[in-house]
Amino acid sequence: MREMLIFILLFISFSSNKIYCDDLYNVESLNFIPPRYYVGDEVELKIKISVPLDREVTLPEKKQIETDWIEITNIQILPFKIIDTRKVHDVSIFFISFKTGTITLPYLRMGDIELTNLEIHTLSVLDKNKEINLAPSRGQLHLPDTWIKLSLLLLLVILVPVFLFIISRYALKWFIKTGKHIQIIPSHTILLKGLKKLKKQMKTLDSRSFYIVLSDLLKNYLQIRLLIPALTSTTREISALSYHNVLDRELSNEILKILSLSDFVKFGGRSSSEAEMNEVISKITFIVKCIEEEKKSVEP
Repeated sequence: MREMLIFILLFISFSSNKIYCDDLYNVESLNFIPPRYYVGDEVELKIKISVPLDREVTLPEKKQIETDWIEITNIQILPFKIIDTRKVHDVSIFFISFKTGTITLPYLRMGDIELTNLEIHTLSVLDKNKEINLAPSRGQLHLPDTWIKLSLLLLLVILVPVFLFIISRYALKWFIKTGKHIQIIPSHTILLKGLKKLKKQMKTLDSRSFYIVLSDLLKNYLQIRLLIPALTSTTREISALSYHNVLDRELSNEILKILSLSDFVKFGGRSSSEAEMNEVISKITFIVKCIEEEKKSVEP
């Protein structure tokens, strides 16, 4: 309250009366922007000065002045206006105060005039906080359904792992109980069934479609039975890999011939007769028989 009264008295004295700082000039008005300022705020002090026509108002040698308690960052002078045979200048002084209370700006020499005894009043941040009546802190506001959502989320976090644990235990028991009765279809059985189906469709398929299905059936069998990447390997790579997986050279060469023939038909446009197709199916059947017998002899 005391700082407020001082500010009002200063404002009334500066704005309602001419302040004669020197015989050479008159301070017509003083305005602070913002009117209330605190430590660390940048403030603009706008001064209207009138001088005789033969006097000059110019910028000081230093537009930036820094002391322990105030820093003048800039000074600006607008072009003068002649009113009642006097020059009227608008001067803006930008400053930052680092001290509370009423203090005087540093001496400024501006051409033919000397600005002295310019007082400013800097408010304290502590006084600012006293003026603001802050409401007491309250608990966190929750929407009406917030507690329901939180409860459901907590319930899910607890129950979902328990539910998955129970399901996994019952699923494991069921698999152990019924898995004995589940027989996995051997890879050679899948191949032979596919060849049998392909043989029935031979008359309705063209050569290219026949060999696409045939090569896919053979590669799938080799990949599963011999554990080689047949589906992503070239024909010669499959032959070499087959040879290194228990097969003898003769069987490996037969696989190479069948896959090479398939490549010629699929990509080279070569045609194939029905008799040749039946012969290829017979060769694959023989190869599968040999592989299975060889595998049985080496498997425990």
